[in-house]
Amino acid sequence: MTYRHTFGSTPAHQGVSLLTIKELLGHKTIGMTMRYSHLMPDHKREAVRHLRGRKTAKVIPLRKIAE
Repeated sequence: MTYRHTFGSTPAHQGVSLLTIKELLGHKTIGMTMRYSHLMPDHKREAVRHLRGRKTAKVIPLRKIAE
């Protein structure tokens, strides 16, 4: 393992976004950075957890208007 990989994998383990890691490593494409995504197994679960904490908007039922 190289220092460059360690530099990219450490923030991935800490939950830093792939876009930020991409910028830190200077990758031109996100595809190059995706090699670190396997180190972030909980990122989807964490994203859903954040959504659950948000207040939801009131749902207003729609009525058909007579023509």
